[in-house]
Amino acid sequence: MLRFIGSSPVAEFENLDMLKRWLAAGRKIKVSKNVEARLINDEKGHVWFVKRYRSRSLFRVLQALLGWTRGERVFELSFRLREKGVNVPQPSACLMCRDGFQLDSWFVCEGLEGGKDLRNHFFEDKFESLGGAQVVMGRTAEVAANLHAKGFVHYDMKWANFMVAGDGQFYLIDLDGMRRPKIATFTKACRDAARFVVNAREFGLPEDHVRYWLSQYSMYLDVDVDDVEKGMAPFYAKFVRRHRKKYNVSL
Repeated sequence: MLRFIGSSPVAEFENLDMLKRWLAAGRKIKVSKNVEARLINDEKGHVWFVKRYRSRSLFRVLQALLGWTRGERVFELSFRLREKGVNVPQPSACLMCRDGFQLDSWFVCEGLEGGKDLRNHFFEDKFESLGGAQVVMGRTAEVAANLHAKGFVHYDMKWANFMVAGDGQFYLIDLDGMRRPKIATFTKACRDAARFVVNAREFGLPEDHVRYWLSQYSMYLDVDVDDVEKGMAPFYAKFVRRHRKKYNVSL
């Protein structure tokens, strides 16, 4: 199974073996038991992000046999989000094929040339190259609120999942956990907000910028900031406990 848009680099390959070799090229940026991610430069100088999902469990294999794969899900979700005006990378292709006894899937999207995530930008120059912390907090608050206003939640809204492309545009990445919940949407949006704020404080962002992010997020979402903070509270406490235990941070 292969789906792609007309401008996708995968359209140029004559057979599956050639395509699989291309998908296995490039620079690895993440490797785990179930996922492998790469950045690939094509012959035209464009950068592509490629993510491979390994279907190791019987459950995942059965899902793939029934026509549901994580690669295709993120491919379709990316189109839905972009149609609604949410800033996510342009999807390019998805693929499912057998690798031994596994049925693996791939997702391909634009690589956001010259991009860096929010965490790297902060530790490099405290956001000075992006116009300062207040500008960045305003931009990220707008992106987060726009996602939530459209009824979606990210479920892992850490700083590393905000990407700033070389042209200065802000994007949400790593959409694997993203959902459109049918109930308690605001509560789950507050969970996203809590995850963002935990990163801000553990990285040492001055509190006035944290407060500014909360005020801007509430404004864009058209809700009271007190309601956001109340909604965040149980999730924030949980994230703090987890981060203290896992990363030995003080918050």
